[in-house]
Amino acid sequence: MSFTYRDELETSRDKVRFWLGDITQDQGKRPNGKNFSDNEIAYLLSSEGDNVEAAVAAGFEALSNDWQDYAVSLWEEELKMSAEKVSGEYAAKAEKWRRKSGRDTGVVTGFSEHQNIFHLGYSQ
Repeated sequence: MSFTYRDELETSRDKVRFWLGDITQDQGKRPNGKNFSDNEIAYLLSSEGDNVEAAVAAGFEALSNDWQDYAVSLWEEELKMSAEKVSGEYAAKAEKWRRKSGRDTGVVTGFSEHQNIFHLGYSQ
C-alpha cells in the first residue's frame, strides 16, 4: 500500500488527507489504524469529480462505515458503543463536507431492522 503526504498541500490528495486527518503513516483513522492508500484517495477524488470537499465527505462516509462495521463485530458492549459513537461522528462530518462541496447527494444512514447491519449509501 502506498502512502504519500506532503504538508505543503500542493496536491488534491494531500488536501484530502489533511482534512481527513490521515497524515501520519501507520496512524490512520480506520479502526485498525490503517491509512487510506494513495489509490483509495485517488478513487475518492475521481468518483467525486475531483472536488476536494466532496472527496473528503466520501472519505468520512467510508470511515463511518469502517467504524460501524467494527462496532458490529465487537462483543463487549462498552467498546461497541464507543465505536458506534466514532461512526456517528464521522457520519456527521461527512454530511457537513457534503453540504460544503455543493454535491449534496442525500446521504442515507441507518440500521437494517432485520439484519442489524449498518447501511450508508446515496439516494438520488
